[in-house]
Amino acid sequence: MNKDTVGKIVTDIMHKGEDYGDSSILEQGKERLIDYEENFLIKLQSAKNEMPQDRDFYIEAHLRMPQLLGGFGIQFNFVSRLTCPEPTFDQVVYLYTRASDDVKLVWSLPNLVGCVLISENLMNLDPDQRSLAEYVMAFKNGTLFKNAKRINEDIADQSAVKALNL
Repeated sequence: MNKDTVGKIVTDIMHKGEDYGDSSILEQGKERLIDYEENFLIKLQSAKNEMPQDRDFYIEAHLRMPQLLGGFGIQFNFVSRLTCPEPTFDQVVYLYTRASDDVKLVWSLPNLVGCVLISENLMNLDPDQRSLAEYVMAFKNGTLFKNAKRINEDIADQSAVKALNL
């Protein structure tokens, strides 16, 4: 029972040459970015109302491709939460700060294939891909996970202090 290596899987996917009808994957992606922004703003507004008014919060966006683009296209699932999520593939994480009414990108990670391609081709990346490469490398070396864990420990400590000051 031979299992393919990650490299072989990535190479096979890159050379597969799928037919996606009249529009390319990039065109479909651009169309979905319009939906992404609109849905993000809807989630942000609902989270502002639903989350505790004295707390900052995170919005996590997960990319989903049902049936590998087989008629459904790319979909994003937005989740609001008080704790920092653990990093994973196909994820974008934002932090909303109530005091300044500001949203900050915490990290953005592509899928497994994208992470492998970026980490193996660091010297050949376009300048506009450098920040994504920094997130990928921080994910690969465990820095993003360590930062999320530290942030969540700080949140837990702050909650304990608030509980004691009742």
